[in-house]
Amino acid sequence: MLYLCHKVDGDRMKKWFKENIAYIVSFSILSLIAVYYCNVYYASFNNSLPPDASTIEDYNLCISGGEPVNSTTSCEEIIISYERDYDLFYHFSYSIWEGSLFLPFFSFIFVMTPAIYSFVKKTKKGNIKNQLVRQNYSLFLKKEYKKSLKSIFILPGVLLIFLLFAGIYTSFKIGNPSVYQYYHVAIFKQILETPFLFITLLILTLMIQSVFLVNVAYIVCYYCKNLILTFLSCVIAFFILELSLECFYGVLIRIFSNASPNIFAVMLTSIWSYDGIDNLTVPLFINLIYAFISFFVMRKIYKSKEKMVMNCE
Repeated sequence: MLYLCHKVDGDRMKKWFKENIAYIVSFSILSLIAVYYCNVYYASFNNSLPPDASTIEDYNLCISGGEPVNSTTSCEEIIISYERDYDLFYHFSYSIWEGSLFLPFFSFIFVMTPAIYSFVKKTKKGNIKNQLVRQNYSLFLKKEYKKSLKSIFILPGVLLIFLLFAGIYTSFKIGNPSVYQYYHVAIFKQILETPFLFITLLILTLMIQSVFLVNVAYIVCYYCKNLILTFLSCVIAFFILELSLECFYGVLIRIFSNASPNIFAVMLTSIWSYDGIDNLTVPLFINLIYAFISFFVMRKIYKSKEKMVMNCE
């Protein structure tokens, strides 16, 4: 009996692993990239330490209300240069936003590919006919779509790994908001004042943008015949969307010269930089709009069972 129980558990584990292999591989690759970039910055961070005695003296004078004696640099700049590199969120931001162009422009691949992998295998080359003999078309689509939504947890998971390693390397020190008031990322002051709100909103925004990416993957998949073509089309679709949104952003800036810097959030990659954005909720709501629009487009495309079957042959 015990042997049979172990065998059943082993079979279940194998089945679960087989069903989720695409998600596991995608998450593992992105996690390794996250750890790599955290280590890269940590290495450069260590190479810049320790600061010389005159810098420490000037810093201590500045924070106590005095004036620097060893430098002509202002106290504001001394405090920024000395403290900024020592806290969790600067390490986090540098590792992701400044040190890595990979995540903003290629992380979408690791969301869209696993989301569509199982669906493509079940529907292409006429396989969908066999699927629909045993179950209702609408229920089949809902079931597959729900499975695909596992992808929305990949980017938030990688984000938490970034935060964990950045925290380990900086002893989870959170800097003084005033240190960042002149820094080029306007949102930093708000991040440091409400770090847990920032993390929560960023995770939600990543999840909602991932829903949008899953929807786009399904739309692209409808017109493709195999997994490789679907993958390449997803890549092309993402860059066309991003380029179109960047052009739209440029038009808005030209038309409305006094427009809020928050319109930067219309671009998909803005979620990784927040450059100029001063409201944490703006990217969340914009990506929510994208997710709703793409969902309704996807539903309309997959509405006809007959067209879907013919398109997959």
